[in-house]
Amino acid sequence: MLQYPTYWYAMPSILKRWLDEVLTRGWAYGTGTPGALAGKTLRVVTTTGGAFDGYGPNGLHGWEYEAMLVPNHGSAPRAAASS
Repeated sequence: MLQYPTYWYAMPSILKRWLDEVLTRGWAYGTGTPGALAGKTLRVVTTTGGAFDGYGPNGLHGWEYEAMLVPNHGSAPRAAASS
């Protein structure tokens, strides 16, 4: 589970750095083997400082909040990705 406040439309940089350093080839995902995260499910819980109606095509930000979570899907196997 990743839980974080949304900061400038993304996860905080310290969390991103941690993911970059921990989710490495050979440990998190395999190089011919499944890796430590095989079969796991990713859950993402985030918060924003804005109102719900600010996220959408006609809102302040111009897109749905879920669009900001798309990069998280790349951090998990496709079959296990969930937002």
